[in-house]
Amino acid sequence: MNDMRVWAIDFGGSSVKLGTFGFDRAGLYVEEAPRCIDAPDYADLSWITTICPTGVDRVGVAIGGPVNALCGTVRLFRAGGDGWTNRALRSELSASLRIPVAICNDGEAHLLAHRTLGPHPQMCLSIGTSIGFALSDESGGIVRPRKGINFEIGALHLPSMRENTRVSWALGEPGFFALRAAYGELAGSRQFGASLGGFVASL
Repeated sequence: MNDMRVWAIDFGGSSVKLGTFGFDRAGLYVEEAPRCIDAPDYADLSWITTICPTGVDRVGVAIGGPVNALCGTVRLFRAGGDGWTNRALRSELSASLRIPVAICNDGEAHLLAHRTLGPHPQMCLSIGTSIGFALSDESGGIVRPRKGINFEIGALHLPSMRENTRVSWALGEPGFFALRAAYGELAGSRQFGASLGGFVASL
């Protein structure tokens, strides 16, 4: 197995996470520890070419919202605005960086990162500004309800008296901090955990 260096990018609602990883005969190793940068201009991605590490062989991109991983198209990325509707991100980045690029939903990326930690099938929730969801089959492959497109659970609603019961808000960062502001740090965190646990049990 030849050594391979991969640059990983996670486009989030409030920041971008970056890290460089390597693969060799011994397995995966971290070359540059993941770091966060404030969310830059999502309309113009030319800044990516200026910070891409030299000598990487592949780029992996995780992003929130519906993504067609087979054709490399982002169907919708709310933090990016209107310009991200059906954006051909894989071909755009491949052309500017001149190296192969793979993209997937952030929930799927989270599941792939933990796929060796236990038997399959597995379910993963990725909690950040919003919430991502992914499933694997018995072989560890990603399950998608539509060809190439990930699960999208953000539009579901919780049976709750909250001001906003939409899952993408209630079980994401906004809902978490709203509960802590209303009930205090400990009680708010416990209520958030109870809501999250109840939602997982209902899936």
